[in-house]
Amino acid sequence: MNKRLLEILKAIKGKRILVWGDLVCDEYIYGDVSRISREAPVLILKKSGSEYRPGGAANAANNLISLGAKVKVMGIVGKDENGRKLLSLFKNRRIDTTGILISEAFPTITKTRIMAGGINRPKQQVIRIDDEGGEVKSEVKKIQDIFWKYFLSIKNSLDGILISDYSYGAVSFGIYNEIVKTLSTKNIPIVVDSRFDLVKFKNATVLTPNDEEAGAVLGIESDKTEKNINNIARGIIKKLNPKILIITRGKKGMDVFIENKKPHHIPIYGSDEVVDVTGAGDTVSSIVTLALSSGANGYEAAQLANYAGGIVVMKMGAATVSIKELKEVLQREE
Repeated sequence: MNKRLLEILKAIKGKRILVWGDLVCDEYIYGDVSRISREAPVLILKKSGSEYRPGGAANAANNLISLGAKVKVMGIVGKDENGRKLLSLFKNRRIDTTGILISEAFPTITKTRIMAGGINRPKQQVIRIDDEGGEVKSEVKKIQDIFWKYFLSIKNSLDGILISDYSYGAVSFGIYNEIVKTLSTKNIPIVVDSRFDLVKFKNATVLTPNDEEAGAVLGIESDKTEKNINNIARGIIKKLNPKILIITRGKKGMDVFIENKKPHHIPIYGSDEVVDVTGAGDTVSSIVTLALSSGANGYEAAQLANYAGGIVVMKMGAATVSIKELKEVLQREE
């Protein structure tokens, strides 16, 4: 199997992928714990640094570029400092930003993570502050028109589409349905990773929910998903009609369901004592998109994504995985 995965890995370089979704600027503020405040029972941190990273759909784009893809992005950023930071990060990574709408009406979605620890010790997240931007609803028709025209201008130059939806409004279900219709006769995978609205994405090539998101499609509570995962998968396939359903299950690995084929369970790769799961879903959906656009079947794409996910959760923050890291793992596991 790993020989075949290495062949797929060689083929993914240069694949042309469109990422459409909610662009997030991730801010990390680092501090060393100095003492407990006298004002309240909280830690006082001595700030030691800060940095900005791509988050949300922007992290998916960053994962793709790290794997050698050619990436175009369709989304919204504000005409503000964090929007400029995000665009600068894209420019430095050579990500095509011509499909990004810069708007004064919608402040850039920003997630600020406060990372604390002792001096010369690993930092851990102690709090996250979300600035969720503005309301897209009032401008939705204008945004739809802009995105649709952009998609039509590039549709003949794509090998795959990754939709990274965090329900902040960048993804229009009307446009999604039109994209599915437009590409229905082409062998271009449409991979959907949706945090809250999976139930609205019908007829995708692949859906990549975690177990909680999968259960939510059928109204099943998260504590009851484990014993019902096969029934949940059948319900999702009946309701949403994806060609491939990949349910990620944290320490339990992932389960793969493909039309008219026996389900496959893939155990977690690496340690189950993870460092940080932030952005791991972006890594999985990115690898799946690239693998399918390179001729992999659903099970092969999931296997490769499982290795990548096992690597990335051992890194702090919304991290990426490289071709080199994956190649070393696959060769070691042969």
